[in-house]
Amino acid sequence: MKNSTKWCNLYSSESKYKLAFTSSKIAKKIPLYLTAFFLLLLFLVISVLNPSQNTIYIAAFVLILVLPLYLLIGYFFNKQIQASFLLNKNVLLSHSGELTSAADEHWQITSASFIVPFGCSLVLECEQQKRYAWVFQDSLSNTSFRRLCRAVIRQKAIN
Repeated sequence: MKNSTKWCNLYSSESKYKLAFTSSKIAKKIPLYLTAFFLLLLFLVISVLNPSQNTIYIAAFVLILVLPLYLLIGYFFNKQIQASFLLNKNVLLSHSGELTSAADEHWQITSASFIVPFGCSLVLECEQQKRYAWVFQDSLSNTSFRRLCRAVIRQKAIN
């Protein structure tokens, strides 16, 4: 007879799924795209507000302003937003939305988390401490990403 029950932890009757986070290819391009967007927007605003100025001067001014912005967005995005504490780790996801790492850290997905077409934003809580993380769709397998999204949806429905 075939056993049809899902794998469970010996100490818990709740289903748990193993998620393997990897580095995202999308995440590396986001700072460049955001900077290009701001560059174009700033160039258009300045050229519309001051049409008498030469385009070369406007372009140079915009580039001088946008280069620090690119560095700032790159730093902030790579250090603060990405789920670097989850990268290259196997994490267990429970049905109740709890992420457990190998270091026995138990992070609960909160209802402030949300899903967008290219990934999901996680707000995780652990004993009065909060962490924010972006998990891009290509950071997980399709099955694991769908399970994570369902956990986020369940948390929103509970609260």
